[in-house]
Amino acid sequence: MQVWLNMAMSLDGSTSSGGKWSGLSSPRDRQKMDELRAECDGLLIGARTIAVDNPNVNVKASPEKSPVPITICRSTILDPALRFFQGPRKPIVFTSKEPETRSNAEWIVTDSSKLTPVEIVQELSKRKVSRLLLEGGPTLARAFLNANLIDRMYLTIVPWVLFEHNASERIEPRNFKLTSVEQFDQEIFLQYDR
Repeated sequence: MQVWLNMAMSLDGSTSSGGKWSGLSSPRDRQKMDELRAECDGLLIGARTIAVDNPNVNVKASPEKSPVPITICRSTILDPALRFFQGPRKPIVFTSKEPETRSNAEWIVTDSSKLTPVEIVQELSKRKVSRLLLEGGPTLARAFLNANLIDRMYLTIVPWVLFEHNASERIEPRNFKLTSVEQFDQEIFLQYDR
């Protein structure tokens, strides 16, 4: 399985403002996100991002190309009205707690010690997910980078200064090379590959 990471950050390295990212990306950034989603068959978004930002999980231009939405829900109870549950593909939710209802998603209930990036990638591989796109949240990105599971990173640098980043931990992704740089208006789009 290939694992891609798609993130946006401000000039100072922040990934959110007041705990939310929505509203800080441009139409071009959203178009690129749509294009990446159309190339993948799984879309993993952090449960906190889903609860706080309520992101659209579909390919807007071609909903039939939408990847399966996936999340890891350790303690957050997700509202079934969230857009995560409203797309054309039935979502997958990894959790350590038995859900009240199973009708709105495929719930994979497991011991909390097995809710690791390695276990999740193995489980998704069994479900024929061959290309997984990670979106939303530095916690999710950090976990997959620490597990050395990211094959490609797409980073968008937006012209904002937010002063909300956490520089207490430094992760040096291994063996990545900058393979593409694109400027569009005031944003910079970077691609790193292993």
